Amino acid sequence: MLKLAKKYYSNRLCSKSSLKGRHFLTPDDVSPDEMKSLLMTSIDLKKCPEYLKTLEEKHIMVLLNEPCMRIQTSLHDTASMLNMPLNVLISSAWTTCQNPEDTGKLLSSAADIIFCQSARHSKVELFAKGATTVPVINISSCKFISLNILSDLLTIHEHFGKLDGLTIAWVGHPCALLNTYLSIAPSLGIQMNFLCRCGGPVSPANLNTLQKQGNVYRENIRECKSLLETISGAHVITTNQHSENNVKLRRTYLDEHADKNWVFLHTLPRSSVEVDEEIFNSKNNLLWKSFVNSKWICAAIISEFLDSFINLLQHFFGLLFISGKGRNLFLPELLSKFLYERLLMSV
Repeated sequence: MLKLAKKYYSNRLCSKSSLKGRHFLTPDDVSPDEMKSLLMTSIDLKKCPEYLKTLEEKHIMVLLNEPCMRIQTSLHDTASMLNMPLNVLISSAWTTCQNPEDTGKLLSSAADIIFCQSARHSKVELFAKGATTVPVINISSCKFISLNILSDLLTIHEHFGKLDGLTIAWVGHPCALLNTYLSIAPSLGIQMNFLCRCGGPVSPANLNTLQKQGNVYRENIRECKSLLETISGAHVITTNQHSENNVKLRRTYLDEHADKNWVFLHTLPRSSVEVDEEIFNSKNNLLWKSFVNSKWICAAIISEFLDSFINLLQHFFGLLFISGKGRNLFLPELLSKFLYERLLMSV
């Protein structure tokens, strides 16, 4: 195991790829390997939270166009856990002004990293254009909602022990959540089945763009024509609030047609139409675990985009894995605890 760990971390530390100082506005801003790194970092931090001290004294700015329970709760928990000052600004004015670049330039002088939410994705892009000195993270816009999806993927990996080879089935309206699933999941080896209904069949906005990006998207994205086709053999079934009763998810139907170990995910709020109570109140529902995992995704994003986690690895594991010195300082239990899941994801 030590040889495997040494090889992995030597490559990791010497990698030229770094998220430090970059913006994360769309899934295209982060490569599949970098996306895996974010997920692996969140696993590392969950298993060894004592290493979070390296992030203290950094300042987090959160800019929202409206209150959001999940975003505010997750980032508040993250800031408390990291002992980082948190400044939350809630105003719709910045998404309607003519020059969001000025707002970006102003706020970037008072933060080390900025998380944004806006109903208009173009405003996030303009804001980031002005914030040239700090990373800007788009956690929710009309096109993409990366925080929710990364939290879901972390939760799915924890449950199944992998991502590659799984099938996620989406049943519901086309929306930013589905756009984000379609943009990220196929590049991680996940099959995406989706059935969109909004008074009738409809395709998500970015489907054609994704299908032009290569075989990985053409082969791992399937637009389905029926509920049965969508959920057959699926490991994860997810939906959003909608009013299409003819595609309501029912426990008996999933037990019969989905994978025998299927799990369920939802994005709140919900109604009584899209899913029955038996599913929502069952142990198959991983929504609450995903909600808790949001703070670890936020911590991983802060770490990777500020480069603190790489510096931490160099400090704590450099001697062990690169020079071979200091072996007596690291117990096998610590190695197993810290490295095992990351090594599994890297092979």
